[in-house]
Amino acid sequence: MKTFMRFAVVVAGILLGISLSSGAWAEDNFWSANLKFKVELRPGIAAYVDTIYMLNLDHPSGGKTLLAIPGMGLTASSYQPVVGQLFAVEDHSHSKVFSAAILVDYPGHAGSGLPKNDPGVDPLLFGNMILQDYVATMLGVMDQLPL
Repeated sequence: MKTFMRFAVVVAGILLGISLSSGAWAEDNFWSANLKFKVELRPGIAAYVDTIYMLNLDHPSGGKTLLAIPGMGLTASSYQPVVGQLFAVEDHSHSKVFSAAILVDYPGHAGSGLPKNDPGVDPLLFGNMILQDYVATMLGVMDQLPL
């Protein structure tokens, strides 16, 4: 639970509500890298989960870290324009600035792999994933983040 304190968790509906100024966003105010984590969804079943780590070059430390939880058919890259706009906010008071963002793709979405089972374990088909599998994905990524 302590890990949750490190992140400002924002749900898809809130992010989608932020309007982008004329559809353009500053690409030069952040640095990004793709990170891949092996996450256990259930005992004997794991998936390689792709994430995008973004660092605000205008304010690289001291601010909040945004954890974007995908939903409604979105992928991690769907959030890049929104995060670019959040990073470009002029008011860099401690309460409003974001220093970093972690954008996660669930198993079977974008760059993430499908669930793979160990020998002797019944396979988990993509269509049979349940809410707990998605929660396990997010917790597994958060446990492995180098923060």
